[in-house]
Parts: sequence; C-alpha cells; structure tokens
Amino acid sequence: MCDAFVVPGDKVPAWTLALDWRGKDGFNAATERAFIAHDPLLSDKGGDIDAGVVRSFDNFAFMRVYDAGHMVPMNQPAVSLDLINRFLANESF
Repeated sequence: MCDAFVVPGDKVPAWTLALDWRGKDGFNAATERAFIAHDPLLSDKGGDIDAGVVRSFDNFAFMRVYDAGHMVPMNQPAVSLDLINRFLANESF
C-alpha cells in the first residue's frame, strides 16, 4: 500500500523525520539528491531536466518538484508523468 501526501514548502517536513518506522534512522541520515526527469519535448537538452530533489530510504521517499504547487501534474506535466511511470515500474527516483 502506498500513501501519498502533497505538502507546501521547500524543506523536508518535520513529520517525515519523526515517523516511527523501521527505516527512520536510514531516512533521516539520507541526503537530498537531484531528481532528474525525462521530458521528451526538450530534445535539445537530451530530454533530461533537473526537476527537483528527493530524499529516500528503503520504500519511503520525499520529493520536492521545482516550479510546481500542489497540482504537480498541472504545473509540471512531463515531470509528473516521469515520476508516475517510475513509481508504477518500481524504479528509483
């Protein structure tokens, strides 16, 4: 089962760091890294763009998508499509 949350802000929310689960220490120790998304409409850049940042450990990830509000599919459709495709294929972010 997967639960998804949409939150405003530019930092990892405190609740993600406080969650009580077996991977808490690993997630809290993880660093944020770039989320490089594929946008086929940007062929002049190879189709890859720096779309945001992600912090993850095991099966829990927190992602911040640049230039998007709470409606990521509306604000960044290509990025959200890449994100959803990776999620459905169980690929890393």
